Amino acid sequence: MAGCKPAATPMNQKEKFCKEDGAEKVDEKLYRSLIGCLMYLSASRPDILHAVSLLSRYMNCASRIHFQAAKRVLRYVKDTIDFGIRYHYVKSFRLHGYSDSDWAGCADDMRSTSVEVEYVAATAVVNQALWIRKLMTDLHMEQQDNTQIFVDNQAAISISNNPMFHGKTKHFKIKLYFLREAHKEGEVKLIYSTTEEQSVDILTKAFPKARYEFLRQRLGIGEVYNAMRLSYDDLDHKEQKILLDLVCFFMGLNMKVDHIKVLLKDSEKDDSVAVGLERLKDKALITISEDNVISMHDIIQEKASEIVRLESIVDPGNRSQLMHPDDTYEVLKYNKGTEAIRSIRADLSVIRKLQEFFCGKPGILDLSHNQVEKLWDGVQNLVNLKEVKVSGSENLKELPDLSEATNLEVLDINFCPRLTSVTPSIFSLNRLERLSVAYCSLTKITSKNHLSSLRYLNLESCKKLREFSVASENMIELDLSSTCVNAFTSSFGCQSKLKILQLRESGIESLPSSFKKLTRLQYLNVYKSKELCTLTELPTSLEILTPQIAQH
Repeated sequence: MAGCKPAATPMNQKEKFCKEDGAEKVDEKLYRSLIGCLMYLSASRPDILHAVSLLSRYMNCASRIHFQAAKRVLRYVKDTIDFGIRYHYVKSFRLHGYSDSDWAGCADDMRSTSVEVEYVAATAVVNQALWIRKLMTDLHMEQQDNTQIFVDNQAAISISNNPMFHGKTKHFKIKLYFLREAHKEGEVKLIYSTTEEQSVDILTKAFPKARYEFLRQRLGIGEVYNAMRLSYDDLDHKEQKILLDLVCFFMGLNMKVDHIKVLLKDSEKDDSVAVGLERLKDKALITISEDNVISMHDIIQEKASEIVRLESIVDPGNRSQLMHPDDTYEVLKYNKGTEAIRSIRADLSVIRKLQEFFCGKPGILDLSHNQVEKLWDGVQNLVNLKEVKVSGSENLKELPDLSEATNLEVLDINFCPRLTSVTPSIFSLNRLERLSVAYCSLTKITSKNHLSSLRYLNLESCKKLREFSVASENMIELDLSSTCVNAFTSSFGCQSKLKILQLRESGIESLPSSFKKLTRLQYLNVYKSKELCTLTELPTSLEILTPQIAQH
């Protein structure tokens, strides 16, 4: 089917099916598998529901005619592969129903629509409507007004309004008369709708292309790009930028919402990013998980990338985002970049050195798991840099001067075994909140400055580390596990906000007398710290103490 011609509709209007059509029988297993897949698809593509439900009647007697009809559905799907249902966000939700029945649709029994059939169909719709009304009440979306059911048969509506039994309805099953009661109690109301306005006609019969496309549009089915574009155009300029930033830069980084807000906001008091994310969530363009991570459907990401491409088809340097490797290469090699570029995604894993920090206004520099030995020489303009990640860079020998990165908040340089020291410039960064240098070859890390914003410091498994003197009044978590640090300075107790201290398998010999001043310390791990013989007076706030020798 890869090279098949597309079909305008899933079913030929003039085609009628029957069990014994005289055609050659086909493999029932293959037919059932195909119809089963199409039935699964019809849950999100009701435009093929009629054709699929009709073909599903012949699971045990499928002929070549039935199989060809099923393949036509596939041809239609191929031509509309990027179609979907658009759900609009509304503050006031009202439930409506549509009822219809086919006319002489089955060649086996040749049953036609009658008043009774239309009445039965309306009863089924009312059944569903009443159930949904109860469900909506449970969801605090109670429907105060009656639910309107649109029916294209006036006789069926008349019977539902008539409380009297008469000859034409005596043979109706008693259970069908509950429709009159529901109508009388005001929960539902049957309203006449002309056949031309009957939206669910597409679910009961086949149509020529023009009529079919009209009804398909009435159901809200169309190209995802067009629907997504409408939602995109409904956003203000700031919200559009946030969406494209998420798609082209943040997706796949598994970042928390709060972190993204910090990176995207223009100033400390700027709350437009938080508001914008809520708008994107309301429009179902993004979802936010329970652990506060943003995700987005692949199709939305694909269409948003297309929006970026259309910003400047010929010159990628005029786009707001650079994602495709060829575009990035062209812009960087020929210096085509402009102020329009907000972010660049590029694979820099094979470079040895950045000769020049090519992006003057970055928010994040992620060079994790690359072959770089040195980032750059000299001092660069890094005032907007907020995060640097070079973890897993096995050849990295030194860090550059970061003194101009005055807004840097995160520095992640784990698993860099050839890194023996850190640049002293990081201790002048007053906004640095997280410093992680685990599994490196540092021998010392000391600073006379108090890093006022540092909250998390991780030096785990820096097995050559012997000298340690870093303090911050805002420190919350410190990890010196598997290091050779044997003592703390007397000022260690000034870190009154420290909650978690990891000293597992460390060389610590004693704790300073100021240790008791850690009035918020909740967790202390000294497991297998063999040099630690005694514990001084511990803070009363301590909740968990993992002792030197585990209890069995």
